[in-house]
Amino acid sequence: MPTHPSKGVFSRRVAPFAPVALALLAQSGALAPAAKTTAATAASSLQPCQLWFEDIATRPDPAAACRYEGCFSNDDKKFEDLAKNSLCLDASSPTDLSDFKAFRELQARNDSKTTGDRSQLRAITPLGEGSIVRLAAYIKEAHVSDCPGGEAVNCVSNGFANNDIHIPLVQSPDDDECLSVTAEMSPHFRPAAWSEIDMQTPVGRLVRITGPLFFDSSHTPCTVDDQNQISARSSPARLSLWEIHPVYSIDVCDSATGTDCNVAEAADWTPYDQWVAKPGVSTEPTGKKQRQKCESAKPGSKPCAGTVSTP
Repeated sequence: MPTHPSKGVFSRRVAPFAPVALALLAQSGALAPAAKTTAATAASSLQPCQLWFEDIATRPDPAAACRYEGCFSNDDKKFEDLAKNSLCLDASSPTDLSDFKAFRELQARNDSKTTGDRSQLRAITPLGEGSIVRLAAYIKEAHVSDCPGGEAVNCVSNGFANNDIHIPLVQSPDDDECLSVTAEMSPHFRPAAWSEIDMQTPVGRLVRITGPLFFDSSHTPCTVDDQNQISARSSPARLSLWEIHPVYSIDVCDSATGTDCNVAEAADWTPYDQWVAKPGVSTEPTGKKQRQKCESAKPGSKPCAGTVSTP
């Protein structure tokens, strides 16, 4: 794997394996098409995988009480939840993206909302569900999502530690959120520094988000033309139903301006957990309102649908 001696952007890969069952991910079709690992092979070996962010992962898993299948009412939702928790993919050869063209093209396909085992989504070329991308963009804001109340993938549980962090990414800091692409940080093993990004959001600086593509048919995108004219809004607002979910790494542009970094150049970026610890960096609590609402909610969870194995 590529490394950079001073930045260590890709040096975090040598810690012990994480207890994430590869067999569960294989059942979901969450393995990238290039992996060549069949569900039967994975199920028979039951090999655990190593998290891409292993050396900063939170132990024990804050969301360990929730299985990777989440709560579901049918197989489509089960496989969707497993795809949202695709933590076992190889991210050593990501596709670098400096704009949202790929997300617009994927959205234009108008894929069916009935995703089944997601094999059709994974078969899309050159990029489909499970493909690892590395995107340079600006963070519009960041906040805990579906809290209070909880989301099915996170076992409808209250609490900040049990829910995703929703990150709309834009190509220009002033862009409308309808022009955004979504990234989601899973609560499973989420690093402590990442869990503060809603309160310490980089201001006016490019970030680089790495992770697998995921098609989220549970939402509706805004209606936006090729000139970025918005004719219909959605909530949550987004340009495309294709996301980066879950986030594998987040880096911050380390240039003097914070705006002229090359997505493919390791030396231009510093991992967020290291960058935010530097004195004098500029951040904003963009998710403060949602954080306070989540933390003031009563703890608890609803009955969880679906009979499946527990990771």
